[in-house]
Amino acid sequence: MAADEEAQQRATDRVTNLPGQPPGSFQHYSGYIQLQTQNEKAMFYWFFEAQTEPALKPLVIWLNGGPGCSSVAFGAAQEIGPFLMGNAVINDQTDTLGIVDYAWSHGIISDKLYQSLKADCEDFKLPHTSSRCNDQLKAFFDAFSGIDIFNIYSPVCVLNFSATTNSSNLEDIQSTFDPCVNNYVRKYFNQKEVQRALHANVTNLPYPYTLCSSQLTKWTDSPSTVLPTISKLLDAGMRIWTYSGDADARVPVTSTRYSVNKLGLPVMEEWRPWFYKRQVAGWVETYDKGLTLTTIRGGGHQAVLSARDWSLSLFTSFLQH
Repeated sequence: MAADEEAQQRATDRVTNLPGQPPGSFQHYSGYIQLQTQNEKAMFYWFFEAQTEPALKPLVIWLNGGPGCSSVAFGAAQEIGPFLMGNAVINDQTDTLGIVDYAWSHGIISDKLYQSLKADCEDFKLPHTSSRCNDQLKAFFDAFSGIDIFNIYSPVCVLNFSATTNSSNLEDIQSTFDPCVNNYVRKYFNQKEVQRALHANVTNLPYPYTLCSSQLTKWTDSPSTVLPTISKLLDAGMRIWTYSGDADARVPVTSTRYSVNKLGLPVMEEWRPWFYKRQVAGWVETYDKGLTLTTIRGGGHQAVLSARDWSLSLFTSFLQH
């Protein structure tokens, strides 16, 4: 993409009047990226620049699962994004946003890209998902050049990506998390002013925005295991850290350890605690080929939400190794 086209794309997608956004030094962009390999298909993205030296920071791509759940409603609005929907609840003003203390765009951390996969149900089969992800990342790097490093949340996404690059304590949870946050996120993103500010819903869909799609209740395309995919990525020289919250009732640590053990990799450093501010924040074991298994103490299924400070420390460590 030519420099003038890149500048025009950035200017068009820059978010300048998001309702309730407090003053801040970072810029963010959102809109639709057309997919080159699938006619009339587009994917929505929301990209936050790091708050300091964004050109020097890696790009983090966060994908929520579900299946069919929105990375915008969960990743951006609840887990690692800079805005706190909880303040809107406290003030009874759904157009007022707070700032998250442990957002992943703060300080030395990273740029972030959230993808929201909105397409026909048939397109959620794994080959289509991987192809769409590949297309969107290529288009994104065309529009936002100069980003050299990126980290991928989904192994299915990164497997076929071929773009050229160089490559808390519980008291804290009570003060930052409202159990009704899903309701407020839904209400906020259904406001027409919010959708216009984010350059979203340009086709005026006849149904409201939901956090997860109700059309994927019978989705059966999930692989029985992603271990072969992880093996391929490790063999290609990629460094992988997998983490589990030790209070996760859906994906318990025991299950994760059994799965990792099936890879048959030699243990380089045995099970041991890791620390944050002189507290045990979790446990870690290091394997051959660059695989690391970690736990986050007190983390639930959304570990980043229930243990924000420890999760951020873990991610920062990943970037610095």
